[in-house]
Amino acid sequence: MSGFKSLFQWSLGELVTIFSILAVLMGSIWAPMFVSRVVMVVAWLAVMLVFAMIWCTTGDWRRFAIGFSVMAIGYFLAVNAYEVNRDRFHLPARCPTVEALDSIYALIVHEEYFMDGKPFPGKLRPNEDGTGAIMNENGIIVGVVSVPNGGWKNTTGKPYLYRLVIPDEKNFYTAGHIFWVFLFGYLGAKVTVAIGRIQENQKARSTQVQDRSRLIESNDAE
Repeated sequence: MSGFKSLFQWSLGELVTIFSILAVLMGSIWAPMFVSRVVMVVAWLAVMLVFAMIWCTTGDWRRFAIGFSVMAIGYFLAVNAYEVNRDRFHLPARCPTVEALDSIYALIVHEEYFMDGKPFPGKLRPNEDGTGAIMNENGIIVGVVSVPNGGWKNTTGKPYLYRLVIPDEKNFYTAGHIFWVFLFGYLGAKVTVAIGRIQENQKARSTQVQDRSRLIESNDAE
C-alpha cells in the first residue's frame, strides 16, 4: 500500500554491521588485554555518537538514536547500580545478564600450567595445598602457583609454576557487558522506530480515507 512503511526492516549494511560487531567482541575475548581496552573505548564512543544523533538527525534516524541511547545507557546504569548495591541491600541474586555471563564463562574457561616457561603435563595437574604451594600426584611440592595470568616470586626454591586462565576473565566480562549494552540498545532502537512508523502509517491511512471521501463526494456532486 502506497505511503505505508514496514514496521521492521533490515538492510544489508545493517546486518554486516551487526555481524562485524559480534566478530570483534568474540575476538577481543581471546586477544591481549590492551585490545580489549581499545574495543571498550571504541564501543563507548559509538554509544556517545548515537546519543549525539538525537540532536542532529530527524525521522527514523532520530527515533533510532533515542531508543538506542535510552536502553543502552539505561541498562548500563541499572546493572551497575544493582551489582554495587546487591550486598548492601541483601538482594537475593545477581543481575540476570551477569548470571548468564557467569554460566557461559564457566563452560568455556580452562587453565593451562607452565613450569619454567614449558607446558606442565596434564597428567601431573597440580593441586594447591592451601598455602600457595603446588604438589604433584605424589604429594611433592613442584612450585608456587601464580595468580591467574600473573604471579609472584617463588619462595620455596622449587621451579616456578605459572597458571594461565583462558579466556582472561576481564576480557570476557568486558566483551559480555558490551554485548548486552549493544543488544538492549539495538532492540530499543528497533522498537522505537517501529512505534514511530505505526504513527506515520495511521496518519497515512487517515489521509487516504479523507482523500477517498472527498473523491466520492466530488463524484456524487457531478
